[in-house]
Amino acid sequence: MQTFTLGLAEQIQPQISNEVRANYSNDRVGTVFHLDNFGGAVPLPDSAMFPSGFSSQNSGFQFFVLGAESTNKEKKQPTSNVR
Repeated sequence: MQTFTLGLAEQIQPQISNEVRANYSNDRVGTVFHLDNFGGAVPLPDSAMFPSGFSSQNSGFQFFVLGAESTNKEKKQPTSNVR
């Protein structure tokens, strides 16, 4: 993470002051997904998901089921987040 803040303050009169601030920040993040054996699952080997020359180290694999409904049947009331 990189941050930088610059500020200037000026006392115009004993009762009046002027202040200005500028801030810059830069943060890089990443996400990594991997198969594991949580809950007794057996992860597929890379050879079952990637063609020859590719692996989980240099490629990605996604599986979508088109037309599948969400398994979340819970109905929630609309909420408000007013501050």
